[in-house]
Amino acid sequence: MTNSASLEIPDWVPAEVADAARFMTVWALPPVEVLHVAQRLLRDERMKKVWAELNRSWRDDYKPTNRKFHGAKLPQEIGSWRALSQTWKGRAAENAAIGDGLFSEFFSSLARAGEIAERCAPSPPIPSERRHGLAVALYFALAAALYVSGEETVSKKDVDSWETTLRLRGLRERANAVRELVATPQVSSLIVERQRFDPRVRAFVANLAYWCESIFGDSMARTIATTANVAFEKSGRDMLTRDMVKAILKNLH
Repeated sequence: MTNSASLEIPDWVPAEVADAARFMTVWALPPVEVLHVAQRLLRDERMKKVWAELNRSWRDDYKPTNRKFHGAKLPQEIGSWRALSQTWKGRAAENAAIGDGLFSEFFSSLARAGEIAERCAPSPPIPSERRHGLAVALYFALAAALYVSGEETVSKKDVDSWETTLRLRGLRERANAVRELVATPQVSSLIVERQRFDPRVRAFVANLAYWCESIFGDSMARTIATTANVAFEKSGRDMLTRDMVKAILKNLH
């Protein structure tokens, strides 16, 4: 656990994002790594454009309206302990099927905690006026979590080799589970024919684009490029551009 007072949050950061940052940096593990990326996403002035884009409103006769340009659709897990518990149970089952007992037990424990939370404090409906702000806060939380996860893209050749090895060892059920898992949209987006970009940056872009499509209905290439540049501390010639993000997304398996 770390102290949220160590965060420096400029006044231009949306209130919901600031609240999410305080919560994450107090409870997240490992706290130091989460704190560092959160600070970058909060303090780098390039993020002003990200928050402005996510909160952009439609205009009527050149005047802003209350209707957001990027209408947000929150995942069920945001508003329901029961839905979150079911998702964690699914992740536990996936990991058990491919033989990863450690992560299976980890997600099972989270699922049990979710069930207890639902019994003790059932989730109230989220007021409509708060939904968009929560979606923007979720974008921040996902960006920080995806950076800290260190997830990387993998080559299709390596995935095929893994499945083949399992079959040769007589582990047919695990091999079938691997095939089913890599066919899911979120996992398949991390499988590439060739590693033309940094595998970690590429996975970050692919995952964040997946969630942007799910939440805002748009892959938001320019916004993701800016966020990735801030998270990975890229500047000058090393920076990702909107076109580079589009190329990454276009060339996914």
